[in-house]
Amino acid sequence: MDSLEIPFLLPNTRIDSALSELRARKRAGLVMKGKRKSRVLYAGNLLYGRKSGVVTLGDIETGSAIVTLQDEDITKFKLDLDEPTRTWKPVALSR
Repeated sequence: MDSLEIPFLLPNTRIDSALSELRARKRAGLVMKGKRKSRVLYAGNLLYGRKSGVVTLGDIETGSAIVTLQDEDITKFKLDLDEPTRTWKPVALSR
């Protein structure tokens, strides 16, 4: 299975630094790792935030909330991180 590396940055990361990271990694988005919640922020969110006068990722109010799995979640739900498609069993759809 293919994988994709996405930068995980902290809320106190400066927007200009985050944009540089996106350029260096050739990515269009990143995950801002919060204490309880994480959010996906795209380059457009960062550029809009910078234009609005905010300085750090944590000051950006847009983005998409996501759930990041912890070790206990992986164990509890018996997730296969190497081959995620083995985690779920195919289900036949009835018509």
